[in-house]
Amino acid sequence: MCGFAGFLTLHAAGAALPDTAVTHLALNSTARRGPDSEGQWQDSYIWLGHRRLSIVDLDERGTQPMERANLVIAFNGMIYNYREIKEQLKDKGFQFTTDTDTEVIAAGWAQWGEGLPERLQGMFAFALWDKKEKTLFLVRDRLGKKPLYYRHWKGGLAFGSRFDTVEALTAPASLSKDALSWLLTLKYIPDPLSAADEIHKVPAGHLIKITEGRPERKCWYELLPDNALLSMSPERQKQRLRDLIEQSVAERLISDVPLACFLSGGIDSAIIAALANRIKPIDTFTAGFDDPLFDESEAAARTAQHLGTSHHRLRLRADEQLDLIDQLLTVTLDEPFGDSSALPSLFVSRAMKNHATVALSGDGADELFGGYRKHQGELVAGLWQRIPAPFRRLLHGTVRKLPRGRDAYISDRLRQLDRFMGGAELADAERHAHWMALAAGASDIQQLLRPGGHTALVRLLGTMAVPNNLDRLTVTLLRDIKTVLISDMLVKIDRTSMDTALEVRSPFLDHRVLQASLAIGGRQKIVWGQGKKILRDIFRAELPAELFSARKRGFEIPLNRWLSGPLKDKLSEAVSPDFLAFNNLDTQLGTVIKTGIMKGLYPHAEMGWTLMSVFHWQKARGFK
Repeated sequence: MCGFAGFLTLHAAGAALPDTAVTHLALNSTARRGPDSEGQWQDSYIWLGHRRLSIVDLDERGTQPMERANLVIAFNGMIYNYREIKEQLKDKGFQFTTDTDTEVIAAGWAQWGEGLPERLQGMFAFALWDKKEKTLFLVRDRLGKKPLYYRHWKGGLAFGSRFDTVEALTAPASLSKDALSWLLTLKYIPDPLSAADEIHKVPAGHLIKITEGRPERKCWYELLPDNALLSMSPERQKQRLRDLIEQSVAERLISDVPLACFLSGGIDSAIIAALANRIKPIDTFTAGFDDPLFDESEAAARTAQHLGTSHHRLRLRADEQLDLIDQLLTVTLDEPFGDSSALPSLFVSRAMKNHATVALSGDGADELFGGYRKHQGELVAGLWQRIPAPFRRLLHGTVRKLPRGRDAYISDRLRQLDRFMGGAELADAERHAHWMALAAGASDIQQLLRPGGHTALVRLLGTMAVPNNLDRLTVTLLRDIKTVLISDMLVKIDRTSMDTALEVRSPFLDHRVLQASLAIGGRQKIVWGQGKKILRDIFRAELPAELFSARKRGFEIPLNRWLSGPLKDKLSEAVSPDFLAFNNLDTQLGTVIKTGIMKGLYPHAEMGWTLMSVFHWQKARGFK
């Protein structure tokens, strides 16, 4: 993994290329993504800079930007089938001087041009400059696993791997009203939007071509079900899915540096670890929490023993995590981001980096195969609506009146039940939006927020392109893939791992596995009381029985306890009347959030954490 930056002059009278001081700032912003080496290249039209994290072919010849004939490339990512493509190119007469995937991309572009990305299997973002045609291409992978930002600036185009990289090449940006609205609705900003109106992301599965100052955006990948699986029997679908997952794991074991595997107490990471360990002995790592409500280390240790892996426990002490908060909110995250699980993710990445440079994870299985409670809710929403309306209102009112004690588990279950009942009354996109929304079930917060955020979310979900042949449950999963997976989960993985120069690979997110998941009927993935049914069916015989009955635990922190304890002062800053007024928010919101946190209400804690993220981001840009 790496980080890169660049600046293109769009026309003869356009902006001058950045000076040495500016390019130093830009590359320094990506230094944590690529600590091994630095390179720069420029001509009269463009400057390119790159920071490298060496994974494959550690030779200095792999340093970027890499020049090959008329092409110059700056690349971030990993192409798992690059050796296969390399052999195809050799058959066509191409010769190579390195064993890097970067050189293969450059040669492949010379052969296939804009048809190359669809041949690539992996995660990637790259900038490619055609010296002869004076054309720049900015290309991003199918799911947007690797970030790529750009900004038009005074007759030029700045671009890079981080939001603050683009700022370094231009000027600091301000949080937009729309971005703040999305953060308070979802706790993240949906791709391809960014924190500022004037800074954009290359959308997932797209490329941008800039010739003579004219940008042209093209979609090179559309998320569709695998047609071959649609006509298969359920048993054949299971076998095909297993084959694809096995292949995906095998491809992601390519590395010239130490490689390991995350292992939690659930089935997702256990499947990946089991398949990887069959191919080569692998070390597994588990995060252990002080709080038993979140701790899965004992179950993970038993799974590791069952699989025969060399296992390591990483103890996530509360005080050590708290010490990382300032770094997370001001350095690791280049945009405001309200998912608090980024904190333990950063901590685990830091600890794991001492043992490995590449890590496999089970991320993505919940979104692809229906592992969340809201997917159970979608399954039974129709049944709920058949209950007479007066009785539904009575049940919902009773649940709302039940006291939320300090017991986090009971409080969370009541919150989930309240959220289900409220959402199940609604239709399709509105129901999905209700279950996604940060403040769903927190009427006191909702009353103080402008309604535009929820309306925009309903519109986003309702107008999303969906293939005609998907059932209702799979449509729900596809919406989650296009929102929470791309804009929350993948952002968290990339930022927290790359901040420590750890490359995380997620076999479930191979595009062939993803396309297969969309072709499999929703009832094979989700049944009452059980998500990810098809994965359980396929791998049940190979994993410990206790995994299939264990309660699902999120990778979370005791947010209410921390915000009412050691983080109380940080919260107060972020919900102060001055700060809320600065962002045109109701100044009563702070009191409501604090009161809810003292009552143990999780939506209030999530809203407080999100505002803390916004506060630190704006403070770094001059808010006082």
